[in-house]
Formats: sequence, C-alpha cells, structure tokens
Amino acid sequence: MKKLLFGLGLLLLLTACATNWRASDRNIEFGNELFKKYYTLYGNAFYLSTSSSKSAGYEYVWSLHKDQIIFSTINLNGKVKTENHSGGINWLNKAECDFEYPNCNALLDGDIINIAYFCNGSEYLLEEVFDEYCFRQSKDFFVKNVWNDMRRLKLFL
Repeated sequence: MKKLLFGLGLLLLLTACATNWRASDRNIEFGNELFKKYYTLYGNAFYLSTSSSKSAGYEYVWSLHKDQIIFSTINLNGKVKTENHSGGINWLNKAECDFEYPNCNALLDGDIINIAYFCNGSEYLLEEVFDEYCFRQSKDFFVKNVWNDMRRLKLFL
C-alpha cells in the first residue's frame, strides 16, 4: 500500500512539473514573439525572461517609443498585460551604437536578457545571462539606462 501511495505521489509530482515546464516554454515563446513585434514596430526591444529570480516564470518585454515605454508582462498563465508609461526619455537617441555589457563572474543559470536595436543603420542584438548586481554596478551609459528603465517598470526594487 505504501509503495502504491508513493508511486501515485511521484506520478502527480512529475505531472505537475511537466505542466509547469510546458507553461514556462509557452510563455518564453510568447515573450520572443512580443520581442520581435516590438523590435519590428519601434526599432528597439528589451526582454527579460525570469527563471531564477523572485518572479520566476514571468516574462517582461518593453520598448522605447518617442517619450514613452511600451511594457508588457506575461504572467504564469500566459496572459499578457500591456501598459504605456509616458513621460520617459528615449535615451537611445543619445546612446553610442555599441556598448560594453558588464563583464562579471560567469553565471550558469539565471534570468536571460535580450536587447535588440537599430543604430546608424546597423542592427545590434544581444542575449546574455542577467546578473542584477553586476548590471546595477555598470558605468556604461547604455547599461545604466536599461537598468533605470527596469527600475522604473518595477522589475527590480
């Protein structure tokens, strides 16, 4: 009887994990689609895919357009909520085309940040493991402004 209960419990656990993985994969797919859409519409896009942070499983996508930030959140159920934050500064116009991504200790697992933008007719794409502490310490103009936008959007308090 104990073996049967143990087997049922293990089966339920594995089923729950598989369901959660499928939902996470679906949300990452939604996030990537939104990232590409924003990049196509506005010429820039930022995407933070959380896996190990406090908000594990949420996907955040935003773009700078004129004086606002278009910001979307994809929750654990795959629902997309989009907000426009006005009064922002499109700092991309003042940024140099190339920037120095923070060089920190290598992380094997963590959140992923994607950045895509056009500058002087060239396309710049980046996908890196995101280290909040390292990002916050950067002196690079571009990285500091991405961090300020993240704080403004309350991704990190």
